Amino acid sequence: MITLICSGCDDLFTPANDNFKDWSQMYTEPDFAQSFLLNAYSRLPGYYDNTEYATDDAVTNDKGSNYLKAATGTWTAKNNPFNRWNDSYNAILNINIFLAHIDGVSFVNSSEEVNILMRMRTKGEAYGIRAYHMYYLLRNHAGFTSNGELMGVPIITDFLESDADFNMPPCNF
Repeated sequence: MITLICSGCDDLFTPANDNFKDWSQMYTEPDFAQSFLLNAYSRLPGYYDNTEYATDDAVTNDKGSNYLKAATGTWTAKNNPFNRWNDSYNAILNINIFLAHIDGVSFVNSSEEVNILMRMRTKGEAYGIRAYHMYYLLRNHAGFTSNGELMGVPIITDFLESDADFNMPPCNF
């Protein structure tokens, strides 16, 4: 009896691919397209970041606080609490995906003029947020070498596939 019930349901034990979207869905689902841009916004550091905890004027009881980790010496290169590298490059990756596909996105069906204006606005936001994340990368990870040479970070303006060469030289400004 159980064999009969299960044999009629091929996908009973296989999860559906409802949560896996591909790039082509960006063109018909503008909210999905904008989610790449919103992801970049969400990776910006918070405005109020409790920097007074880095001084002698305040103390925090939050055991996960980055400033507490720095003050007590419990951070290493692996768990650097002030590391912007992963967040900023993930945001830049999402922005590059967004910019690669935004020209085909249809925000409304009734007016191509509205679609053009929305594409212009969201592209402007994307370029601005990408530049802002580059600023954070430079501020936190660039600087001067011991011999006075100015260091930089790689500037990535295109979407990189998983098989791309990620050993890029930094751009020195």
